[in-house]
Amino acid sequence: MKTLVIVAHPDDHILWMGGTVLRLSSCELHIFSLCNSRNDSFDRKQKTFNWTCQQLNVKRYEAKQFRDYQAKELMEIEQPLKMQKEISAFADKEYDIIFTHSQWPECEYGFHANHFEVRNSVNQLIDKKLLNTKAIFYFCYKAQGNSLPVVADLDRADYKVILTEDEIKKKKELKQSFCWAQGDLSGLGLWDNDEPKIEAFNFKKFSDIELPIDFIMNNISNKI
Repeated sequence: MKTLVIVAHPDDHILWMGGTVLRLSSCELHIFSLCNSRNDSFDRKQKTFNWTCQQLNVKRYEAKQFRDYQAKELMEIEQPLKMQKEISAFADKEYDIIFTHSQWPECEYGFHANHFEVRNSVNQLIDKKLLNTKAIFYFCYKAQGNSLPVVADLDRADYKVILTEDEIKKKKELKQSFCWAQGDLSGLGLWDNDEPKIEAFNFKKFSDIELPIDFIMNNISNKI
C-alpha cells in the first residue's frame, strides 16, 4: 500500500500519528514536511526529521523550509500556492492513502496557520486532480488545557488507533529526539506527561474501490 504523509513541521508525523506510522512500516511510505524555520537551525531540525524517518522505514522523505508562524493576520496568499508546488514536486500522482492535518478550524489543538495551510493545500491538489488518492485521513485531536496532554478527539473522530505499549515506548523515543521542540511540546502537555494511548483520524473516501481489508482490520483497527 502506497501511503503519503504531508505535515507542516518536522515533528508532526511523530506527534499525531507516530504509532500509526509504525504499523505502516511494511507499506511504501512517503513523508513530506513543509515548515522548518523557527527557533533553531534548519540543519538541526532536518537531521532529526531524517533520523526518525529512517527509524520508521520510510522510503522517501524530505523537509522544506517554509516560514513557521501562527498568527492569522500574518498569513500570506502566496505561501499555500508555493506549498502546493513543492508538494507536487515531491509527491507521486497516485496514492492509496494520504494523511495530513485536521479538517477542523482549530487544527489539532488551536488554530495554527501552517497546519491550516498544509491541510488546505492537500485538499486543493486533490480537488484539482493533481494528487490522487483512494482516501484521506485527517488528524483528529483536542486540547484539554492546564498543561494536560492534547488527546484524541473521540467525539469527532471516525477512526482510532489504540497503541500497544511497545508502540507508545517507540513513539516517545522518537519524539524525544526533537529536543529543539521541548518548550512547545511541554506547553501542549506532550513532553513530560504520559504518552497518549490513542491516535485518531477523520476519514474521507475519494474512490468507490474499497480500501484493502487488511489495512482496516490490522492498522486502523477501531472504527468509532
